Amino acid sequence: MDNEGAGRIHWDFQDHSGDGPDTQKCQSWPSYTAEVVRVSDSKELEYRVKSQTAYLAFHDIIRSDGEDRVDGSIRSTRQDYRNALTFLPGGCSAEGWIKFKRRQSLVVAVHLSPTAEEANDFRLTELPPALYFENEPLKATLLKIQAVVDRSSIEESSYAEALGMVLLHELREAMGVRAILPRTRGGPKSHASC
Repeated sequence: MDNEGAGRIHWDFQDHSGDGPDTQKCQSWPSYTAEVVRVSDSKELEYRVKSQTAYLAFHDIIRSDGEDRVDGSIRSTRQDYRNALTFLPGGCSAEGWIKFKRRQSLVVAVHLSPTAEEANDFRLTELPPALYFENEPLKATLLKIQAVVDRSSIEESSYAEALGMVLLHELREAMGVRAILPRTRGGPKSHASC
């Protein structure tokens, strides 16, 4: 299944060796597309990410050189971004280049494409871009998604879809945005919040 507009990470190879990431797996479910990218050599790669949907990634990378740009304004030359996360709202773009250190590097990226109602409930459009932050619950869920993509088991489809909903909840919590609670038919018109 392929989510239109979900996007992918696009890699360009500066060393002209023709070698890209060692592995790049992708799998889609109704509410998101997940990518797992591994690099185990000291390659130098350029990347671009742009999609109409929100993007969340876990990084386990040490680079000897490089630069990241988000929408051309947020810039980072950080070299060690193990256990770091990046969030981009829909329509936001990131690009840069990485000279990888010789070690196993990993990126687990999720392009979120919830229904319009879910996107409104979780206020995804209100979330700002965030480059290289840490959040243990989000990291743990992304690593569970990575395990599903690595196994590529059809039987795990409902589990993968549930992880997508968990990810939306954790993302909202991490970014400090309260959800809009749906109104219950026949119930009160507003909900009290604690």
